[in-house]
Amino acid sequence: MGKQTSERLTQERKVNSMSDPNHPSGESPQQPPVVTGAQIRPNNSIGVAGGVLGIVGIVLIWVPLIGGLLCLLGLIFGLVGTSKGRREGLPLGLAITGIVTGGVGVLIYVVVTLFFVSSGVS
Repeated sequence: MGKQTSERLTQERKVNSMSDPNHPSGESPQQPPVVTGAQIRPNNSIGVAGGVLGIVGIVLIWVPLIGGLLCLLGLIFGLVGTSKGRREGLPLGLAITGIVTGGVGVLIYVVVTLFFVSSGVS
């Protein structure tokens, strides 16, 4: 039985060496696996950061300095993300969300701060 197996392996090697004569070992190389799936779409990461910062800033607007700072950063990142998105053809949705929520949050923060400063509450 061992002799038949070795003869069969020898025949397979001959067939493989005929199929790919350029391969040094005479065996056909394995093909790399083909990866299929969803295409990777470019995103507007600065715009996403602006949207997230704006939303978190609105939620935390009642925390002194933190809410106002996050809203301001959301507004800035939203403006930069919108500019980048228009220039490079990237999605603008979350960048606009950052502009709106950041702007509203900064406005609320300024109004509340001015109210407390003018009323003398510390």
